[in-house]
Amino acid sequence: MANYLRNLQPIPKPTKVRGINKTKINAEANLRLDKIYENYPSFCELKFTGCNNLFIARAHRKKRRFYKTVEELASFYETVLACEHCHTILDDRSQTTQEESDAIFKRLRAKA
Repeated sequence: MANYLRNLQPIPKPTKVRGINKTKINAEANLRLDKIYENYPSFCELKFTGCNNLFIARAHRKKRRFYKTVEELASFYETVLACEHCHTILDDRSQTTQEESDAIFKRLRAKA
């Protein structure tokens, strides 16, 4: 038992990225996305099985914590409109892998 306790290492605390204010980045990105989607029809673009087309919101390709700049977070090519049901499926990694999410976004947001 004593040998086990000697081998334990302290868990390091997560480090904060200095100079990045996520609240300000999210607020600025939301303003930019509001302008982009202002004249865009409000319907679910994902259309997964069970889609109810209710409570439409923007879904990002990756988790918001992985975006470092406003430009990345507010990109039209990084977001789609999704109903609550489809957004949950897209975010739930047990149902949709990152590769599947990337394929969905590539199909819906193919750059010309």
